[in-house]
Amino acid sequence: MEGAKSKVVIVEDNRDLTFHMGYFLVKDGFDVDDFEDGESFLKKWDNDPSFCKNLAVVILDIGLPGISGVEVLEKIKTTKNKQIPQIVVYSARDDLEEKRRMIELGADLYLDKSVSIEELVSNVISQARIFNELYHKNPQGAGNRKFNSEDALFEPIEGIIINTLRREIVVDGINLDLTNKEYEILNLLIFNVGNVVPYSEIAQKIYKWESASVISRIRMTTTRIRKKLRDKCPRLKDSVSSAFGEGLTFTV
Repeated sequence: MEGAKSKVVIVEDNRDLTFHMGYFLVKDGFDVDDFEDGESFLKKWDNDPSFCKNLAVVILDIGLPGISGVEVLEKIKTTKNKQIPQIVVYSARDDLEEKRRMIELGADLYLDKSVSIEELVSNVISQARIFNELYHKNPQGAGNRKFNSEDALFEPIEGIIINTLRREIVVDGINLDLTNKEYEILNLLIFNVGNVVPYSEIAQKIYKWESASVISRIRMTTTRIRKKLRDKCPRLKDSVSSAFGEGLTFTV
């Protein structure tokens, strides 16, 4: 299994549930750590660099004592200079609006606790595979690329360096200073260079939700990306373009 050497962290105050999740995850080859509250998890996250090594997935309860799961989610997803794990929200709240809110805040998957432990573990395996593809493999679709695994640096196109650890894109030695969503969209386009990436695919892969408001948000974010390319790298000022209103494409 691709996630066999990956680590999963459970942030859950129900100790019986944590035990059962941990039992099945260990059987499937994961290293497992757990925390009863958000505060103890964030203390480790902020202060122990070794803790984050190979951390592929965080299983996160929302109704935690003290610091809520929502705050933990926001903290993880806005962290710089670390590899960001996949976040699986596993909550007792089976509510569509709550699910939408968590996905918009950056959760990669939302499962309610009526889902069996076995199904949860299957989803965690999938999320660990996604994490490993993002950080430890050469993604498909971008010509002849160079990769430095120690620094998590890709050079998918000559002169364009992508730092997956710092979530930065540097063009001809100039850092584009992208926000998280700008980075994720441009990264996706670069690794699909020359191909049209439909808005629906961008919405699902980056926002994990497809709606008119999300498509509008993608277009606004793309406008900011184009401005940064024009201002910082004139040779790529027209590299991001709309394809007949159906999606986006990156060309050089």
